[in-house]
Amino acid sequence: MELLHLRYFIAVAEAEHFGRAAEQLHISQSPLSRQIAQLEEEIGAKLFVASGRGVKLSPAGRSFLEGARATLARATRAVEDALEAAQGRIGTVVVGFEGGMAYSGLLPRGVQMFRARHPRVEVRLVPLPGSPT
Repeated sequence: MELLHLRYFIAVAEAEHFGRAAEQLHISQSPLSRQIAQLEEEIGAKLFVASGRGVKLSPAGRSFLEGARATLARATRAVEDALEAAQGRIGTVVVGFEGGMAYSGLLPRGVQMFRARHPRVEVRLVPLPGSPT
């Protein structure tokens, strides 16, 4: 199963019409129908039932919709996390300090300011060997 299958499925589910969904996706209806048929074959269940001039979700389709949306959201978040990690906006910063720095107020204030600006970066404080703590 590919993310594209999930995107197509969600588009049809929301539009309740293959033609309108294909238009929104900027593809023709035939490839969209084939992708949905492949998805249904892979799942082993019909996801849509005909309804007047459109389609409605089958019970299996209703059940699948929530998971499909969650999967796409997780995939999007994974891409965003990778980009943020590459840009240094998430990850871990290890700060070595001498014992006296912890009591001067400078270290706690600095860490607090950093955390406010970079909430997704973990700050790990490590006392330097041989320093009084």
